Amino acid sequence: MRTIEGTFHDIADQITGSVQRPPMRPAPHTWPTADRERRNAVARADAMDPRRWR
Repeated sequence: MRTIEGTFHDIADQITGSVQRPPMRPAPHTWPTADRERRNAVARADAMDPRRWR
């Protein structure tokens, strides 16, 4: 049973790593301030999301 469980964990790691999109990147400095702040807030939240596979 432990062997099967370990195999499932390995498979889950492989699948999750391959199907998840990369984290959102912060906005470039050339963007307007308000847009940049909104985008950076979303990027921070995305990076801290506990559902994100690390």
